[in-house]
Amino acid sequence: MMKIQAAVAGLLSLAGLASAADPSWHDLAITAPRYGRYLTRTASKDPFFWQADTAWELVHRLNKTSIDFYLKTRAEQGYNVVQTVLVSELDGTTRANFYGDLPFNNSDPTNPNEAYFELVDWTVDLAASYGLLIALVPTWGMYVNGGWHSTTPIFNESNAYEWGQYIGNRYPGLPKILGGDSNVQWSWNMSEVQAAYAEDPDQDLPSLLAPIEDTSSVWASMRAGLKESESSQGYESVVLYHPAGGWIVKPEVTPLAYGHNMLQDEEDRVSIDAVHVRSLVRYVAKSELNYILLLSF
Repeated sequence: MMKIQAAVAGLLSLAGLASAADPSWHDLAITAPRYGRYLTRTASKDPFFWQADTAWELVHRLNKTSIDFYLKTRAEQGYNVVQTVLVSELDGTTRANFYGDLPFNNSDPTNPNEAYFELVDWTVDLAASYGLLIALVPTWGMYVNGGWHSTTPIFNESNAYEWGQYIGNRYPGLPKILGGDSNVQWSWNMSEVQAAYAEDPDQDLPSLLAPIEDTSSVWASMRAGLKESESSQGYESVVLYHPAGGWIVKPEVTPLAYGHNMLQDEEDRVSIDAVHVRSLVRYVAKSELNYILLLSF
């Protein structure tokens, strides 16, 4: 009898160790069922509605006191997701966070700075304690394709895969958002073209663009690193893509689908059904609405 009790106690102890190994957000993790329309909690299978607030600079600019205040406030307001960036748009590789740490050592994406990510660890754990998921943008798009700043890219197929693995291993089950406000086909001199247009709106803008480059292989490599590393830990996490404004998909029966940009007199129309009528079933969400229009008033 004592042997049986000891065996049971041992099993319970092992179960406790296994449970302790789960990340703090384990029960909050979500998934997008393959060929499904809706998100669900991974553990409970309950439907999940993505009610997110965006704080791109959360771990890059704020100290712990401010991060705590922000997350606690958003939880009290009913949000369940906060979207933030690991390699920030605003001088993310050259301006240190509040505590003096950059994301990389020697500006090398294959050499992440442990001190920088200890703050990220603290943030995602704190968010989980408030019932919030942190949706991580592994890098802003400018570091892959120049983005809207004509930045020299630092990611290629090889180190993008390693970066995806690193983030996936460290934060399995948290949603990831690729793209960083850019498209896979991109011209590196967008900022120069914008400046030229501001100076002379009558110019032929397409003629000013540098050759369009296809960076889809870099993003696909980063996604593969994320997916493989997270799958090895038992997670099938949500990986989304945040494109720039433009015509995303040509609909069969509704006005053109759009992201940041608006059709005249149809600022409130969201043609999600333009995607739903397609034969390929997939999860789709309207991520940014029309805040840019609001800022122009």
